[in-house]
Amino acid sequence: MVANMIEGGKTPVLPKAELAAMGFQLIVYPLAALFASARAIRAVYEKLLRDGVTTGADTKLMAFDEFNALIGVEEKYAQAERFGVQ
Repeated sequence: MVANMIEGGKTPVLPKAELAAMGFQLIVYPLAALFASARAIRAVYEKLLRDGVTTGADTKLMAFDEFNALIGVEEKYAQAERFGVQ
């Protein structure tokens, strides 16, 4: 059995332990990260629209280096170099 937990959907969002006790073997939260991202995106762009700059929104932004690490930029550069891509 699959529990598809969508915040704000028809099915109440329950803790994993409770769902597992009810017999659910696969429990997914497919939109949680998207909903969180959408809220953060809206907040940053509202600030940009209001203030004309994103300065001061640092707590809502991932640092450039942190983002590069997340997406594996250095690994991609190493792979490109290994295959002779410049």
